[in-house]
Amino acid sequence: MRMKVLFISRDYRLKKDGGSAVVKRNLNLLKSLFNEVTELIIPIPSVFTRIKNVVRKESYGSTSVLMEQVNRYLKEHYDLVFFDSSLYGGYLKLFAENKFKTCCFYHNIEYKYYKDKYAVSKKLQDRMMIPYVKYNEKLSTMYATYRITLNERDSLGLHNTYGKKADFLLPTSFDPVSVESLNQNVIDNELPYVLFVGSKFFANVEALEFLFKEVAPYLNCTIKIVGSVCNAFRNRKIPENVILVGVVDDLSPYYVNACCVVAPIFSGSGLKTKTIEALRYGKNIVGTKECFEGISQQYYPMIGKLCITATDFITAINDNSFEKLNTNSLNLFKDLYSNKAQEDRFKSFLMENIYLKDKFE
Repeated sequence: MRMKVLFISRDYRLKKDGGSAVVKRNLNLLKSLFNEVTELIIPIPSVFTRIKNVVRKESYGSTSVLMEQVNRYLKEHYDLVFFDSSLYGGYLKLFAENKFKTCCFYHNIEYKYYKDKYAVSKKLQDRMMIPYVKYNEKLSTMYATYRITLNERDSLGLHNTYGKKADFLLPTSFDPVSVESLNQNVIDNELPYVLFVGSKFFANVEALEFLFKEVAPYLNCTIKIVGSVCNAFRNRKIPENVILVGVVDDLSPYYVNACCVVAPIFSGSGLKTKTIEALRYGKNIVGTKECFEGISQQYYPMIGKLCITATDFITAINDNSFEKLNTNSLNLFKDLYSNKAQEDRFKSFLMENIYLKDKFE
């Protein structure tokens, strides 16, 4: 029996951030489990469209052209409509009311995310987004047949905010990197450095402001910053031991040759893509509780160091006792955060909760 899915998401092709990586992973998981996956990509809205969406409490990115597309899909048959964001509540409600089975994937509890974002930015536009986001996220939560979060913390946040827990936890995952590939990227005589990877969003900017002010001046090694977050600091004075690399095509050499990955993350929700990516490359992670959120505490000593204060970061990094290749990190990634591990879990969830077993056989 042929199984059809409609996948609705933002345009994941435009950025190389953690959210886009998870969107691609979700799409590939569905393609591996269903015969036919149709995509409906929500374009980045113009400023006018965003203002209209907020004022009218429409789904994010809603335009007359997009609604024509949605109405066409409403006339077709799909075994599942998968919404890759909780910001599309209006669209999800339409499909639910037309008797489609729907699934909402939460990259964050967006209501909390935007409250945290406003607390850091203090921008009026971020303040205005908070009630709008809550309205759409509530629609998604109330009308979804199934709800999926990245971790238990977000499931509890969902329950505390909207009265419903997640039906399934699907953490960030990647395909593994072979040890041979890791070895090929080793650069001999590389000077010691710690690595921070991140896109330009408020939690990463906040993390680097702390790192540059409270930690970097007291380190005995270099810090390399990779990703679009560098753009926030191009015209600002930074410590002499910080190198702003910027966006790169291949992260592998930067991960492989780093002494460890540093992640002083204080804000946000969800499971940090940078943390799972570090495990993928077999790195030790020096980070805050937020950085390790979603990972069982029993693994912290095996994969790095939990830090609370700036002194904790300074001591952990200057101690320089980390192996460049941590097999505990690699094994944890393989067992819990590889795409294969999550595909098996997701398939079991679909078989047990959404469809009859014989549809997958």
